[in-house]
Amino acid sequence: MKGLKNRTLIFLAFLVVGVSLFLSWMLGDYKVLVSGLTILIILTTFIGGWRSTLYMGIFSLVLVAFMSYLYPPNTNSFLGVLLTQLFSFGLIAFALILVFYLKKLMEEVNLERTHMES
Repeated sequence: MKGLKNRTLIFLAFLVVGVSLFLSWMLGDYKVLVSGLTILIILTTFIGGWRSTLYMGIFSLVLVAFMSYLYPPNTNSFLGVLLTQLFSFGLIAFALILVFYLKKLMEEVNLERTHMES
């Protein structure tokens, strides 16, 4: 997102997390939060460096674990609860891997651009 400043992206990130938390609370389910946190991780693609993505990924995993404790799934089977948790964690991990890969590609493109200009 060329033209967006880090301050704007951080504001958007807080907005996404806030809306996701509010909707999770209103609906009584944490699955909306997982979608919001995935969007949050994808937004970190446009913030320089890899630490922001790593910190948001760890924050997302901890928050999903905490919210799943507050809002347990409707199923009583252990396998259903385990699969729900694994899917949520897998979705966040996939988003992390994707963003790290995109950042690596963007870094290589910028490196090639500087070599072509010199």
